[in-house]
Amino acid sequence: MKELNRDLRWSKIAILAFISSLLGISTYGIGSIVGFVFGIISARKIKRSNLKLRGIGFSIAGIAIGGIGVIFLLWFIIAVIWGMINSR
Repeated sequence: MKELNRDLRWSKIAILAFISSLLGISTYGIGSIVGFVFGIISARKIKRSNLKLRGIGFSIAGIAIGGIGVIFLLWFIIAVIWGMINSR
């Protein structure tokens, strides 16, 4: 079974999802959005390929980290808008 895993190709979109979601922390949340979207796309492609592609873990991590980054981004935007409204 381990020999079969070596023949499988890595999903480039899954790896890109993971990396961009990690970089999303330092790019004001844009990378988190990209990582979240690419994670969903790559997970669907991996499942549709009947698991002929590797990287489902990277895509799940991209979805999770990107989702957390998106939540923090939305929280920050709401806090800024709330502060602007209450400062008047």
